[in-house]
Amino acid sequence: MRTASLLGLALAAAALPAAAQTASPASPNTSAETTRSAARTLAPIIVTAWRFGAVPAGAQSLSRAEWANAPQPGEDVFRMVGRLPGVTASDLSSKFYVRGGSNDEMLVRLDGLELVEPFHVKEFEGGALSIVDMDALGGVDLLTGGATAEYGNRLTGVFDMRTATPPRSGARTAVGLSLTNARFLSQGGWGAGRGQWMVSARRGYLDLVLGRVTDTNNGVDKIVPRYGDVMGKVTYRLGASNTVSLHGLYAGDQFHARDNDLLAGTSYGNRYLWANWYASYPQGIEAHTVASAGDLDWDRGGTWDGDHAGETASDVRTLWFAGVRQDWTWAVAGPFTAKLGWDWKRMAASYDYANQRSVTTIDAAGNIRVTRDTVAISADPRGTQAGAYLSAQVRPVRALTLEAGARYDRETWTGDRTWSPRLNAAWAVGSATTLRAAWGTFYQAQAIQGLQVQDGVEQFFPAERAEQRLLGIEHTAAGIDFRAEAYDRKLGSIRPRYVNLDRRLDVFPEVTDDRALLKPAEGDARGVELFAQRSGDAPFRWYASYALAQVRDRYASVGWVPRDVDQRHTLHLGAAYVPNARWRVSTAWEYHSGWPITARTFTSGTDPVTGKAWLRTGFGPLYGERLPAYQRLDARFTRSWDTRRGRGSAFLDVFNLYNHDNRRAYSYSYNVSSTGVTVNREVEKLLPIFPSIGFSWEF
Repeated sequence: MRTASLLGLALAAAALPAAAQTASPASPNTSAETTRSAARTLAPIIVTAWRFGAVPAGAQSLSRAEWANAPQPGEDVFRMVGRLPGVTASDLSSKFYVRGGSNDEMLVRLDGLELVEPFHVKEFEGGALSIVDMDALGGVDLLTGGATAEYGNRLTGVFDMRTATPPRSGARTAVGLSLTNARFLSQGGWGAGRGQWMVSARRGYLDLVLGRVTDTNNGVDKIVPRYGDVMGKVTYRLGASNTVSLHGLYAGDQFHARDNDLLAGTSYGNRYLWANWYASYPQGIEAHTVASAGDLDWDRGGTWDGDHAGETASDVRTLWFAGVRQDWTWAVAGPFTAKLGWDWKRMAASYDYANQRSVTTIDAAGNIRVTRDTVAISADPRGTQAGAYLSAQVRPVRALTLEAGARYDRETWTGDRTWSPRLNAAWAVGSATTLRAAWGTFYQAQAIQGLQVQDGVEQFFPAERAEQRLLGIEHTAAGIDFRAEAYDRKLGSIRPRYVNLDRRLDVFPEVTDDRALLKPAEGDARGVELFAQRSGDAPFRWYASYALAQVRDRYASVGWVPRDVDQRHTLHLGAAYVPNARWRVSTAWEYHSGWPITARTFTSGTDPVTGKAWLRTGFGPLYGERLPAYQRLDARFTRSWDTRRGRGSAFLDVFNLYNHDNRRAYSYSYNVSSTGVTVNREVEKLLPIFPSIGFSWEF
C-alpha cells in the first residue's frame, strides 16, 4: 500500500482541526516508467486590500460581523479569505493562491514580521491549519494586486495580520474546547493603561483521534499528527509619541505514518522573536522600526519494507535569520506625502538530504532493468538580503490621488539586483464612486531555504519577474457595496520546478513515479472579478462574488498550457441571519470550474528473457484534462449567552451540507501477472459532509 492511500484514509479526519475550533471571531519532462504500485466579544477583524490609504486598486473590506461566524473550516484566518474574489483554495489546506500565483509568491506578515511557511500538518497540501490563532487577531489586510513600493520580493500579493489590542485595564481570559482542539487566550492591561499584554496557546490533539484509526489491511495503517502553538506580546507606551512592543511565536509539529511498506516520521519547528517601535515626530513624520530574529527546522525521515526494502529518505533542513526594517512617512503640509524605508536581513540555511530508491526501466526490446538511484546533497548557503524604497503621494486636484515609487532589492546568495517601479492612482467620481488603477514590476528572488535538493537541484536561479496592470471601480448605493476589477499579469524568468502530476498526497512526493520537471518559458494571469455585499447591522446580510480568470504557462515544445490551479469560473454566495445577540445562522455556497489534471497512459508487454509481463506508465498532454466542477454548501448555527461569571457560546458547523462528491485527483491500481495486465482508475475525493461542534467560555 502506497503512502498516498494511507493519507487518503485520514482526509475526512484531517478536517477535524479545521472544522471544530471553538473560538470564532480564506518543455515538460513528463515520462515515467514503473512496475510497482462560536462568537465571542472581540475587537472587529477587518479584511481589506489596503490599510494606509485609498490608492492601490483592489480594495476588499469585510468586517468581523460578516465573517466571524460564517461557515468556515477551522475558524482559521487563512481559510477565511478563501471566499474572496481572486483567491483559490482547497478543502485540505489553509494555503490559498492569489490570482494563480503559488502560496510562496505572497508576502505574509504578523505585526510587522515576515512569516515563513506558517502552517501546521504540512503533509496535507503544505498545511492543514495556520500557526496563527484567529482569536488573537484584531485585523487582517489582503492586497491582491497593486502593491506600492514598500512591499518587495513577492510576485502576487500581501497578507498582513495584526494581533488584537488588549484592554488597558483588567484582564479577560477565554478557553475553548472542541472535538480535536483546546485553546487558551488571555489579555489585559497594566501600568495605569500604558502597558498591555496578550498570550494565546493551542494544542491540537488530532493524534489522539487518528492514533486509533486503521484501515482494513490487517489493521496496521496509522497516521498520527500532533501540533501546537504559543504566541504572546507585551506593549508599552513611552509617552504620547513612542510605543514599543515585544512579540514571540512558537509552533511545533510531529507527524508519524505507518503502513505495510512505509514507516515515516516528520517534525517541524518555528521560533520567532521580534520587537516593534512606533514613533511620531513634529512636522508630520512617523517611523516604524522592526528588529527580528528566528529559526526554523524541517526533519523528514522514512524507510520502506516489502517490495521496496532498502529504500530510504532523509531530509533535514534549518533556516536562521536576523534583521532590521524601517519605514518612514512624512506628511508634508498640503496634498503631499513621502514614504521611504529600508530593510536588511542576514540569513543562513542548511540542507542534509539523501534518498535511495529502486528505479525500474524497460528498454526498446522489452527487457526489464532495475537500478538503484541515489541522491545525496549537503549545502550551507549564507547571505544577506537588503532592500530600499522611495515613493511620493500627491493630490493634484481634490478628487485625484497619485502615487509613484520605486524599490531596489539585493540577494547575495543568488546575485540578484533588481529595480521595481510602481504607479498607483485613485479618482473619486462623486461621493459614492471611486476609480482605481495600478501598474508595476515585481521581482521575487529564490528563497535561501528554497532549493529543491530532494530532486537533486543544488543551484539557485535568477529572480522571477511579474508586470502587473489593474483597473477597478467601487460604488456604494442603498447600503450595498459593489466592486469590479480587471487585472493582467505577465510572468518572466520563471524558475524550473518539480511537481507531482497525479496530485496525490504523499509524505515523500519526490520519490513517486509522477514526479516531473516543468520549464516554462513565460506565463500570464488575467481575469475579471465582481463583488457585492450588504452588511452593517441589519438582521439579514449577504454577499456575492464572481470571477472569470485564466493562468497559464508557455512551454517551448507544447505552447500555452493552463497551470494546475487554473480556475476559470468561480462563484460565491453567502447569507447570515442575526436576529439578536444570542443567535446567528449563516450559510455559504461555492462553485468553481474543475482544476486541470494530467492523465496517465499505460503500455504493456512481456520481457523476452524472463517472460514476465510488464507495464510502462507515462502521461498524456500536460494538464490536458479537467476534474468535474466543484460545489459545496456549508452552514453554521451559533448560540451565545451571558451570565454573571462570563459569556459562553456554542456552535454547530456542517461542512459540505448536501455531501456533494468533489474530486481532487485520480489514482491507479494495477496488477501485473503472467496472463497480462489489469489497470483500474480510482477517484480520490475531497472532504464529504462533516458536522462539528464546539464550545467556548470568556470571563
